[in-house]
Amino acid sequence: MSTTANIDLTNELYTLPDRLAEARAVLLQASNGLTHAQDRLRREKARIARMVTAERGEDGKPVYTNETARNAAIEDILDTDGYGLQVALEEAQRAKDEATLELQHRQDTFAALRAIARLVGNDG
Repeated sequence: MSTTANIDLTNELYTLPDRLAEARAVLLQASNGLTHAQDRLRREKARIARMVTAERGEDGKPVYTNETARNAAIEDILDTDGYGLQVALEEAQRAKDEATLELQHRQDTFAALRAIARLVGNDG
């Protein structure tokens, strides 16, 4: 292996731990964003559930008399009123998935470079 290639390999090995740390930080931030989006959606769903449960007809009786009807009403309202929250949750999940893939890629690259460095070290 040429000296230039050895230098490039050495530079990669020195910089990859910092790039791994950056990828871990991005993954942590994406995970926190996902948790936040899940919490917001959960709170909105609970708010809607309270509203549906409290809804009464003209006769004073509950509009939604069984759990299946209440759940269907909750989902209908959530699909309409909570659409933005659902989109935010999907985007947060996508960001976390992408960050996970990037971290895995960097870890794989680091492992491969370490293996190459060991081989080069044994040849020299």
